[in-house]
Amino acid sequence: MTSAAVEGISGTRAFRISYVDLDKLLLAAKAFIAAFFYLDHLARRHWGQQKHRAVPYDAQNKGLMEVLVDDDDLMCGFKVHWPNNSESTYRRTEEGIDMCNCMLDMKNATLDLFVGLYARNRGTFSPLVEHDAEPVYTNLEGCCKALSWPNDVS
Repeated sequence: MTSAAVEGISGTRAFRISYVDLDKLLLAAKAFIAAFFYLDHLARRHWGQQKHRAVPYDAQNKGLMEVLVDDDDLMCGFKVHWPNNSESTYRRTEEGIDMCNCMLDMKNATLDLFVGLYARNRGTFSPLVEHDAEPVYTNLEGCCKALSWPNDVS
């Protein structure tokens, strides 16, 4: 690919590129963008297969994470179910982002999740569950399956 630097009238440097070289650059850019969105689609399809499942997410607070999907079963967000009957949700929709009990920290490029109220008299299971109380999780989205922390995870 050849491009020549040309001294402009104002003394600034400009570049000259042939139509053939410009066409090659545009074609390469289109191929990159197509590949990027294809891989994004594949990843969202893969994670979408995990819908209606909860996996251990936070060993200290005992949060269970659920993958949320859109109408095409593509991952569009997540929900963390906390053992104090609260949840944190992040979902992308055509209208924008829907968040509940979480906040984007743009300075540090992180997403902060809120767990609801901590127990006043904490038990050993989680700082979110009162001593001698049972953990209570919200249901999976669109499902009435009761959730519980798996016994084989510490």
